[in-house]
Amino acid sequence: MSLAASILHDPEIIFLDEPTAGVTPVARARFWALIRELSQNGKTVFVTTHYMDEAEQCGRIALMRTGEIIALDTPENLKKNTFPTPLFELNPKVILPSNLLTELRANQAVSSLESYGMKYHLILRDLLSWDTLQHKLSTHFTIRQIPPSLEDVFIRLVEGDSR
Repeated sequence: MSLAASILHDPEIIFLDEPTAGVTPVARARFWALIRELSQNGKTVFVTTHYMDEAEQCGRIALMRTGEIIALDTPENLKKNTFPTPLFELNPKVILPSNLLTELRANQAVSSLESYGMKYHLILRDLLSWDTLQHKLSTHFTIRQIPPSLEDVFIRLVEGDSR
């Protein structure tokens, strides 16, 4: 309803504040198809969202922290520029020793280790140490290199060291 009201007078610029919050997945998909159609027809559409999969569909994304824009680019450029080094997914094979994650986070080669459900995303500071570290980790984890997601970008840039 709010989308219909916002386009009733055929504006050039449309602002939508979290338009899909609380709607079903099917309605969400339809809503984004309408947003894409408006954009393809020459309308400028500003959308605020807390869903990174929705942000992925945008041509440009602005990320904000404490009311200020800290990054503005395409989804692909944000990923590429935020993660110039490889990102690894660690999937535990066994119950982890209680101190392992603390030790990993303190390791000089590790820039960041974040929990993603039952898995972890690892960013390296020092690629030269990867072979040694990978050997140690392979006892506890299945390891694979993955492409960064916008959720990874958000956590790294917006949440940063404030976690």
